[in-house]
Amino acid sequence: MEFQYTTIQRLRDEGLSVTDVPDARALELIKDMSDFINLLTDQWFQPVEATYYLDGKGDDILHVPNLIPIIKLTTLSLDDTAIDADTYVVKERLIEKISSTFSMPIMESNNLGDLEIRKKGFTAGVGNYEALGVYGWLASNKDISTTTTTDIEASDTEVELDSVDGIEVRDTVIIGDDSLYVIVETVDIVNSKITFQSVGTITTISSGAAVRCYGATPRMIERACIRLIVQSKMGLAETRSLKAEIRSRIKSERTDNYRYELFPLAGEGAYGGITGISRVDAILDHYSKPVVYVGAV
Repeated sequence: MEFQYTTIQRLRDEGLSVTDVPDARALELIKDMSDFINLLTDQWFQPVEATYYLDGKGDDILHVPNLIPIIKLTTLSLDDTAIDADTYVVKERLIEKISSTFSMPIMESNNLGDLEIRKKGFTAGVGNYEALGVYGWLASNKDISTTTTTDIEASDTEVELDSVDGIEVRDTVIIGDDSLYVIVETVDIVNSKITFQSVGTITTISSGAAVRCYGATPRMIERACIRLIVQSKMGLAETRSLKAEIRSRIKSERTDNYRYELFPLAGEGAYGGITGISRVDAILDHYSKPVVYVGAV
């Protein structure tokens, strides 16, 4: 899929006119900066329907690659055989085996009663577990399913649904088997309709197509994306904002009579404040892939 953490309309609301950035270029910038955010954080911030092949380690934990949050796990299979969902629990970034035990009697002379033996966890193997689900870091998770009641054709910006209950502005909605991703711009409850940015050139999606909604991109990630786009279009002559950014990155200053040094910026964390925009760096540092500490012997 092509990640898009904001829309052309929101860029217009921020003051980027069609003269400054035509629609086609604006869409390219949205995709580029969304991918840039993914690269820096090692995460993504829209729902992605995907299948992962996970390595069993013989213990009780299956980790999702890059520790991407699990929005929904549809099925978990071992060597193509579905596993009973009652035997595991899905946590934010991992799948955990539900502990089970059995008792084995031991010699009465020890006066210890039964010895409790723990059953084996996830079977060890390379890519032996298949995890079909929805993955991504969202503002909040939801699980809404409905269907379209009108066709979607090239350049359409709206569609009627069987129900819009629970769908909100900014939510990412996935439509059809080919997974057309759109960001909701308005919700018309009376007419059960949503509007979105033009879908461009697509094959017609017929009425009755499945619609899934899992939530929205975090607002701060959208703000970071917009800020990166605005900054990329800012000419050096536009000095007011540029000077403010330069001041925000000052670490020390010396004059004739004194010198001072500032603490490191909050954004100089996981990747060292690479964007050069302190507010964006702070946001992306917060949303970066969690660090997993592994003990050493």
